[in-house]
Amino acid sequence: MFCAISGKPAKFPVLSPKSKSIFEKALIEQYVEQSGKDPITNEPLKLSELVEISQTPQQTSLVNAVNASTLNTNYSIPNLLSTLQNEWDAIMLENFQLRKQLDAFTKQLSIAYYERDSAKLIAAKTLKEKDELANEINKLTKLMGTIDEEKIIIQINDDFKEKLKQESKSYLEFTQLNKIQDKYKLPSLTKTELSKTWDITINDKIYTKIDTNSSKPIEKTLFLNDDTKTLTIVSDSQIVKTIHDVIIDSDYQLLSTNYTDDWLFYTTSINEIVAYSFNDKTSKKIKTGGNEEIIFINNHSHVANDYLLWVDNQGKIGLSSISEDITYIVQNSSQNSDKCISASLQKDGLLLAIASFDIIEIINLSNPIVEVEFFKLGTHIPGTSPITFIQMCTNGYSMEVQTTTDLMVFDLRKEIGTLLSGPIDIARSKFSILDVSGKYLTMINDNKLQIFTYKKAKKTWIADDTHVIELPQSQFDDLKILLNNSELSFLIKSGTLVSLYRAL
Repeated sequence: MFCAISGKPAKFPVLSPKSKSIFEKALIEQYVEQSGKDPITNEPLKLSELVEISQTPQQTSLVNAVNASTLNTNYSIPNLLSTLQNEWDAIMLENFQLRKQLDAFTKQLSIAYYERDSAKLIAAKTLKEKDELANEINKLTKLMGTIDEEKIIIQINDDFKEKLKQESKSYLEFTQLNKIQDKYKLPSLTKTELSKTWDITINDKIYTKIDTNSSKPIEKTLFLNDDTKTLTIVSDSQIVKTIHDVIIDSDYQLLSTNYTDDWLFYTTSINEIVAYSFNDKTSKKIKTGGNEEIIFINNHSHVANDYLLWVDNQGKIGLSSISEDITYIVQNSSQNSDKCISASLQKDGLLLAIASFDIIEIINLSNPIVEVEFFKLGTHIPGTSPITFIQMCTNGYSMEVQTTTDLMVFDLRKEIGTLLSGPIDIARSKFSILDVSGKYLTMINDNKLQIFTYKKAKKTWIADDTHVIELPQSQFDDLKILLNNSELSFLIKSGTLVSLYRAL
């Protein structure tokens, strides 16, 4: 039996119950008195716990022989035997403690080296992630441009799509329940009456919007005098709304209002959309997540009526909250590579038509990926002349398409490309305007305004001499026809003057 401290055969062996190791009694007792622990396991150990081990006569003889041999070899003076033995035990104990400390220091050093290397790796990884994150932030900053961080632009989700469906369904039910029989007959246009005039600046334009507040949508015109900061909204010769102190950017492009006419929306020359409140005279920017030209803005009275629908010239479609900083992206871009030039929303608030020069996309906003139809020039649209304008008619199923040479009306209830009327040659006409109801077509030639009535049974346009008038002004820049509330009226812009005429 060898002592776990000295490595020599134990003369008086004892057993530690903690480590189950054999020790020389004198050595272990000295160690326990100093540390109170087992030398091997470092567990608490008392002297009373040590178990003495009895040896056979042969083991005792062997131990004595080994120790005597060692002593005789190293020492020749017998009277120093006891002293030397004690010294030897002390050296063995100290040697054991030193070896134990050395092992502990070696282990700690190894851990320290490992932790240092790990720290280096973590630091290197952290620096790399920091650089990558900084690069990503720079990319996002460039991509988002001037978009404020607090603005939220997200893809349209299923809940919002369902909201559009339900609100459209409710609106169509409302229009059916409150349907008014249209008994309007076009009056003889033998003469006109000047109702009102307004002064505007030379650069101001006349804009139109479809008002879906009632069961029968109507067309309104609006224009802004940038000098007097006055906005005028005209429904007919009797219904004119004037709003004063409208302070907006002078470089506005498109102009429209919300369905209650208490918000004004406009686009700027740097392709921003701005919402201006008539109530508190404040403005806020509508974020689109891009910087492309906006070609269409609209606020429906019943479908997402707290959102502004917009389309840019890449075919990107968004619904931006008027009251909150959130925009739902319906479509990121058109499937057609050409730039979009015109757009129009059907009265149901779901079907949106977007046109480029040679193709028209019709998209269901509640299912924009699946429900898409394409009208292609030369295939579904007769002729080869580029498309210039499209408009959804308020009857809910007709779509007007104008090219540089022709005007035609398509039936959206039937197979793609099914014509309701046309093509009609408009190449020589100064103005060709289809009423939003799809019933009346106005053409201006040689300063004469003539209105054609659509005959459904014959799928053609009919005119007679009673529906022709000489325009009161020979030169004009723009003209808008209003057929609302059983009255025909028209606005003429000539230079800095806007005149409202009513047909008698």
